[in-house]
Amino acid sequence: MNGISEIFSTVKNKLHSAYQRNAAVYNLRKRDLSFEIGDKVWRRNKVLSDAANKFAAKLAPKYVLSTVHKKISRLVYDLKNANGSPAGEWHIKDLKPYFGSNSDVSVG
Repeated sequence: MNGISEIFSTVKNKLHSAYQRNAAVYNLRKRDLSFEIGDKVWRRNKVLSDAANKFAAKLAPKYVLSTVHKKISRLVYDLKNANGSPAGEWHIKDLKPYFGSNSDVSVG
């Protein structure tokens, strides 16, 4: 019986060290980020190219300015465009904080 408890202890220690190793690698790229209502954020601009209208998505801005309208959950936010129209619900992975002042923003 002593051998089984020793093996169990070894396996438990190895599992714990593997968990810590994996957690360290995962947390290297994790952003701890949250926004409040009224915060300005950059949201990813998801557009498609349209040959008929001579529009190339490659040349469109990658991010557009929006304002947090409502916090749905820890990871999902309801946004409004700079002109006040609804922009829909966006996951935090598609958002970046806005660090400029209000005078930097021009609607148009």
